[in-house]
Amino acid sequence: QSKKRKWDLQKAVSNPVNAISSESASHLRDKVSRLSDLLGGKTVEVSGTKINAKIHENGQLFCLDYLAKKLVLQGSQQVSSNQQSAFPFAAVTVGLWEQFAELGELLLAHFHAACPYTVPFYVAKTQGQSSTDHYKALGYRVDEDDGTVESDDKYEKRMSGMVRLYAAIVQSTPPRGVGKAHPHGIEHGWTWVARLVNLPPRPNITATMLFDFLEVAGHELMKTY
Repeated sequence: QSKKRKWDLQKAVSNPVNAISSESASHLRDKVSRLSDLLGGKTVEVSGTKINAKIHENGQLFCLDYLAKKLVLQGSQQVSSNQQSAFPFAAVTVGLWEQFAELGELLLAHFHAACPYTVPFYVAKTQGQSSTDHYKALGYRVDEDDGTVESDDKYEKRMSGMVRLYAAIVQSTPPRGVGKAHPHGIEHGWTWVARLVNLPPRPNITATMLFDFLEVAGHELMKTY
């Protein structure tokens, strides 16, 4: 029974997230509304099944964490292949973040764990740490069976997708009619750029991440500063 409830909650999160597109502002508001109802403890219907996150004492927190993880995954998978998709995902993220502060905390935690360049931070190899563990800490995908590490090209593409999504979030405005102040606005973009350029540059990755961030958020940064 608990597995069924978990699956239902995951589906209630995944269905609207997977449907996010740049179709229209009303489309984005609909996705914010659906997810907001779920996270707020209202009963929602998914594929004919009525679902309420409050059915378990930690159900709402589970949904918040799963949504944060799912959004970061969109950066790694969707945005890395379709750069423009960062903007509708960012708009929905901001619309929900301003209603649920815990979502923002969880989102940043998942961003930083999956892509340390969203901090930004270069993960140094610690004494006694294996190469495999260091690659994992950097965010590389490592095959658990044979220990094969993903190529640098694939790694940089995924990291770029997540940095672009983060940049889109800080420069985004919520879908009209959703709320007011941005919970993690362009001032955080300025902080990110300042931190990155004050770190000793690393071959390839530093320039790539800076380019990706500025291509997405540079216009808003220029307008603001």
